[in-house]
Amino acid sequence: MAKRIITSLVGLIVFFAVIYAGNPIFTVTICIVTIGMLTELYKTIKSNTELTVVGYASALLLLASIIFGSVSLEVATLASICVYLAVMVKLHTTVTYKDVGAHALLTFFITTFFGTMIRIYNDFGVYAVILVFICAWTTDTGAYFTGKAFGRHKLIPKVSPKKTVEGAFGGVITASLCCLLYLFILNSLEITHMSDLGYISIFILGVCASLFSQLGDLVASSIKRDCAAKDFGNILPGHGGILDRFDSVIYITPVIYYFLAVVAK
Repeated sequence: MAKRIITSLVGLIVFFAVIYAGNPIFTVTICIVTIGMLTELYKTIKSNTELTVVGYASALLLLASIIFGSVSLEVATLASICVYLAVMVKLHTTVTYKDVGAHALLTFFITTFFGTMIRIYNDFGVYAVILVFICAWTTDTGAYFTGKAFGRHKLIPKVSPKKTVEGAFGGVITASLCCLLYLFILNSLEITHMSDLGYISIFILGVCASLFSQLGDLVASSIKRDCAAKDFGNILPGHGGILDRFDSVIYITPVIYYFLAVVAK
């Protein structure tokens, strides 16, 4: 527990240092974290060298399309799919189409979903990025303590034996209330970056983000269970790997981006 707390405190310091450092530091950091998560994923699923190279190349192309926009995300995705299919033919006796499909899906999922953080930062600013992490981390915290105190009914035991329905509900309530508190603090400090979001809107956002956050965590758990892995890595003492720490953040990033795009613009 001590390692977990220390790692969390150091992580918070680094987090705020990065988001307030501005671009290009924020963008570069998101790219580095994305590549780090993919590295952990490829190691966990035992990706071979050719697929790993294609995965990294696809990720860089997708990130470049998000950052620069000179090539649309759709074109970058189509180009990556073509390369994956070509590799599937070349490695026909080594890997199956299922291996290639799963590799491509997970690469696109992590890169495009988490890469949307760059768009949130550029389009809505620092406080919107903080909102993403508030939704993810308060969901985790609320679900953990509520489940520990009141958990009786298993949520999806085949995927995550410790998660309960009561914990999931507690995570949603905690996240939505913390979103309300966050907007209240911003309004009290007369920080106008999120002023277009009313209390009803941010409460709905908190509920939706929390549900997707927990789904993201379950997706990561299902991958680890299929690969007989406890964690994706061990770079973060007490937390496992980078992907273990950001699994729920990945899933809710595009949800929050498009919600803000509709409501706050």
